[in-house]
Amino acid sequence: MGLDSYEFPCKNYADLAFRVYGRIPRYVVNFLQSLQLLLSVGNIVISNGQALSQVSQFKLCYAVCCLIWALCGFGLGQVRTLQKFGILANFAVFLNLMIMFITMGVMAHSPPNYAISVLGSAGSAVNETTIMPDVNGNYPPIIHYNGLPSSSGFIGAINGLMQGVYAYAGAQLFVEFMAEMKRPRDFLKAMWGAQFFIYTCYMVYGCYVYYWQGQYAYQVSCFIFKLSLQSHSLHPESKYQLTNFSSLPTKVSPRTAGKLWATCSPSLAV
Repeated sequence: MGLDSYEFPCKNYADLAFRVYGRIPRYVVNFLQSLQLLLSVGNIVISNGQALSQVSQFKLCYAVCCLIWALCGFGLGQVRTLQKFGILANFAVFLNLMIMFITMGVMAHSPPNYAISVLGSAGSAVNETTIMPDVNGNYPPIIHYNGLPSSSGFIGAINGLMQGVYAYAGAQLFVEFMAEMKRPRDFLKAMWGAQFFIYTCYMVYGCYVYYWQGQYAYQVSCFIFKLSLQSHSLHPESKYQLTNFSSLPTKVSPRTAGKLWATCSPSLAV
């Protein structure tokens, strides 16, 4: 398709629709991408606001927690070059790895957080009976499925679909990264290197969490938000997300592009 053409290079995701279908689909894709970015940023602000509220033991107003993350996003948005942004991207990668290692150690030496599981765990989405205590207050043991769990529930099916879509939400930045590189053909090396790194982290961390937590595995940025949150008695583990969106006029190297691409994938569930 000549995406890296010297005369007519693709500069954004909608240019792909323009090359294949024409002008009107280009406008439609631009609108949908803008909407998706708006929802993604909103999800990140809300989930990180919840995480910050949990870290403060619910002593800080939740609205203020979300405002803090929004202001941090405004500050990071002042970086005008992808090369300088690579420093923040590299920091985000190591920050995520550090949090993964810390939470892995915690999960190996502590039981699941049973109280929080009713608010958005895997068990609450698939089969609520697997996380409900008996009359004596004893919770069911950890369950592992050898195959796919029952998908009869609508919530569980939607959650699974959204996880798959959200895991590769950064794919829409492929064209932007390629357009800003000094040598566009080096984009494939940067992309595959970052993809193998992300896939390894996803599989290792996901299998580890599933082994220790089972149906009690819980993530902050869950698809279902329940209003009856009894914050005074809940102390769930949380995980921060650092997802960066940028399409700025500069030239970046394959190494920097790989670091940036690695940060475009959302954090894993805890």
